[in-house]
Amino acid sequence: MIAIRNIFKKLGRFPIPPLYIAIIAGIIWLEYTLETTNAFSGSQWAHLITESVSTIIAFCIGVLALTRYYASKHTTILLLGVGFIGSGLLDGFHSLASSNALYELFPSPPQALIPWSWNASRTFLALLLFFSLIARSYEKKHGETKPISDDFVYTVAFILLVSCLAILALLPLGRAYFPEYILGRPQELIAGALFGITLIWYYRSKEWKNGQLEFWIVASLIFGVASQCLFMSRSFTLYDDMYGAAHILKILSYLCVFAGLQVDMYTTWRSEIHLSEALHIYTGELENRVKERTTDLSQAIEALEASNHELKQFAYIASHDLQTPLRSVAGYIKLLNGSALENLDQDERLWISKISDCIERMSKLIRDQLNYSKIDSSTVSFKDVNFQIVCNDAIESLAPAIEDKQAEINCTGMPLIHGDYSQLLQLMENLIGNAVKYCDAEIPRVSISAEHYDDDWLISVKDNGIGIDPKQHQKVFEIFQRLHTQKKYPGTGIGLAICKRVVERHHGTIWLETNENGGTTFFFTLPTIRL
Repeated sequence: MIAIRNIFKKLGRFPIPPLYIAIIAGIIWLEYTLETTNAFSGSQWAHLITESVSTIIAFCIGVLALTRYYASKHTTILLLGVGFIGSGLLDGFHSLASSNALYELFPSPPQALIPWSWNASRTFLALLLFFSLIARSYEKKHGETKPISDDFVYTVAFILLVSCLAILALLPLGRAYFPEYILGRPQELIAGALFGITLIWYYRSKEWKNGQLEFWIVASLIFGVASQCLFMSRSFTLYDDMYGAAHILKILSYLCVFAGLQVDMYTTWRSEIHLSEALHIYTGELENRVKERTTDLSQAIEALEASNHELKQFAYIASHDLQTPLRSVAGYIKLLNGSALENLDQDERLWISKISDCIERMSKLIRDQLNYSKIDSSTVSFKDVNFQIVCNDAIESLAPAIEDKQAEINCTGMPLIHGDYSQLLQLMENLIGNAVKYCDAEIPRVSISAEHYDDDWLISVKDNGIGIDPKQHQKVFEIFQRLHTQKKYPGTGIGLAICKRVVERHHGTIWLETNENGGTTFFFTLPTIRL
């Protein structure tokens, strides 16, 4: 079996077209030589044997082709399979038509039914092969956007086959031999012409030089053209020498396609094995690389976490320890401001006042920095929190600033939130405090509302303040980013950065929009309470 496969493999890759053509021409010449010596003048029994062989081979080709088609989905293979199965059925009918026991079942005499059934089989196969050219052209034009459906091919082939069988079995047929002409059976040229057109197209497309199956189809078509045009068309009586030679060439044409399918399937099988082996090797290498990268990534993550932990610890300790000398400086300034104030001139008093302001700003900056560094390091677990209470507590803590500017804060209908109370309080203190602080209106107005959005709550804080330039919408959430001078609006530039980290720690998103009539609306999402 392996030796046969190797022979097919070598023949399928025949590299020299002239020698290839010479071999086929030699076979046809040998047929012609034997025909001139009446070697193929056969009997009815010999004809029955050859047609039985043709039928079996045709069915085998059809089954192989359809099996190959459903593995690769190539319309040419489908037409090849359907064509040979139909041709096998017609060849079988042709064999039965030559049996003496079945003469009386058909309305046509053997001299008409036998040659016309041969012609029907050959024309049917030639048409299906010709249709394969049309299918290839259609697929090249439309690609996979408009594929030819299997049902369409089966339907067309079924209609042609049933029509042929119905005509042969039910209608009286006219004569099939024309001894008064140069060619005894000129109707055979129709199938020969179709074979010839298909042969020319395959040969000119040059696909036969690279494709295993196409190579053998070209050989089959050469035998088909010779069988129809050189031999069967020159047959003048049943079972004469030309008749027998044409049947032998038909068998050879079938065997070529059978060999082509075998070689093609074997080559595909070997390619899949090689691809499978290569894929297995590549998968193993890829798995090793993934393991290496995963190990490296895990180590990098561990190092990064350790570094972040150290940085947080440093920020916490630095912020905490800086408070002590700062308080000492503030104490000395206070003493100086009390005991030596009378001995200082106006400029010195101004300097002391500025030093006190700087100390206050530095103290607030350190406190904010400490709060910012503690957000991610907090180990407080999330709990169910009434956000209305959070808002009320934030408003209460900001009462002095709210009363000073006579601000109006509207906050009702807040939901239950799953989160960290202290951090949510920081969030609302910063947002409400900014809304009151950055407002030039006579009465600052802040409206806080909530609505359910997908699996989260969407909370908005709307004010009538000075607004924020849309170009700065992302910048305001960065740490130490300020849009105004310290003199006009004092602050540290950390408040909104804290808001962003708090919201993100709660797996939410925060953004802002500038209102049409002035002011700003901050939006953020918070998780729905876990039931």
